[in-house]
Amino acid sequence: MDGDKVIIYNAGRRRLSRAVILWGSVLILVVLLTWISWFALHRSHQSHQLQTSLTTASKDLANGRSNEALSILQSVTADAHTKTQKHELYQLIIAASSSSGDVQEAIKYYGLDNQLGPNYIDANASNLGLLYLEESQYRQAVTQFKIALPYLESQERHGSKQNRVSIGQEMSYIMGNLQYAESHQ
Repeated sequence: MDGDKVIIYNAGRRRLSRAVILWGSVLILVVLLTWISWFALHRSHQSHQLQTSLTTASKDLANGRSNEALSILQSVTADAHTKTQKHELYQLIIAASSSSGDVQEAIKYYGLDNQLGPNYIDANASNLGLLYLEESQYRQAVTQFKIALPYLESQERHGSKQNRVSIGQEMSYIMGNLQYAESHQ
C-alpha cells in the first residue's frame, strides 16, 4: 500500500509541476508582452518628440535663428535611432552649423552622416568639398569634389530635363572649385 501512495503522490506532483510550468510560462509571457508594449510606446513617444524638435528647429532655421535651432538639435541627438532619423537630424545640424559660421561642426556632422552609408557619402561630397574649400583644406576639398562629379554625372543621366540643367550647372560649379583647389594644394 505504501508503494501505491508513492505512485499517487508522484502522479499528483507531476501534474502540479506541469501546472506550475504552464502558469509560470503564462506569467513570463504576460510580463514580456507588457515590457515590449511599454518599450514600443516609449520609443514611439521618443520618435514623436524627435519629430517635434526637428520641425521646430527647421522653422528656427528658416527664420534665421540658427543658434536656437542648433541648440534644439544637439539636445536630441541621442533620440535618433534609425538611419533616416539620424540623416535628417545630421542634415539640419549641418545647415544650422553652416549658418552660424561653425564650419568645423558642419564638417563633423557630414562625417557622421557619411557613416550611415555609401549613398550619403556621394550625396554629401559637393557640399563637404565646399566647406573644406572655405577652410582652405584643399586636399580634402579635391577628394570630395572628385567623389561628387561621378555622382552628379549619374544624377544628370537619370534626371528629368529640368533637373539635368540644374545638375549640369552644379557640375560646372564643382569643376571650377576643383580646379581652384587643385591649383592651391
